[in-house]
Amino acid sequence: MIFQRYLARQLSQPTGIIGKFVLGPLWNKRNATLNEVTLVHLEPQEEDRILDIGFGGGYLLERVIPKVKRGLAAGLDVSSVLVENCRARYRKDIKAGRVDIQWGRAEALPYPDRYFTKVSSVNSLFYWSDAPQGVAEIYRILQEKGKLVLTYTCKRDLEKKGFVRYGIKTYEEAEVRQMLAKAGFREIKAIRSGDRHREFICMTGCK
Repeated sequence: MIFQRYLARQLSQPTGIIGKFVLGPLWNKRNATLNEVTLVHLEPQEEDRILDIGFGGGYLLERVIPKVKRGLAAGLDVSSVLVENCRARYRKDIKAGRVDIQWGRAEALPYPDRYFTKVSSVNSLFYWSDAPQGVAEIYRILQEKGKLVLTYTCKRDLEKKGFVRYGIKTYEEAEVRQMLAKAGFREIKAIRSGDRHREFICMTGCK
């Protein structure tokens, strides 16, 4: 029980050695399929301005950066350890203005209105303290006709994990769809897929 509670805290906001050397690489490996599916539906173009919320180990950022040659790849995470790691890794790109890495939460995004063309988030939704507010914030920072790609593990599979009972919220597809619609998103679509670890949903919506 103590370990499960500790694991839930680390997954929500990685810190120290565990955050720096264990969780980032672990997420990159275990969530590779989710990130690749997200990338397909994100369809990054050279002039896109893309924000990845809860970038974790940086897998999706690494795939997006070379595709937005005349745009911007941005990442936001609640873990200062992961933010520091990512800033060190992309120091030159940050200096050149091609990459932006910020500490922050989905519920209060540190960006102005209509700043991005696309926003992604992979297996981050259930750690947000206020998911509807996070979705509303995403809508705010997206340009007109901007796109959200939100990918997350299905409720049934996530609830098999013991750590979920310690402050981690799971969602049915209908709940997430309703959140997006209430925020103003249209053309909402849900694509179900899976890997050897779980079934997951990639939900897209347009502003």
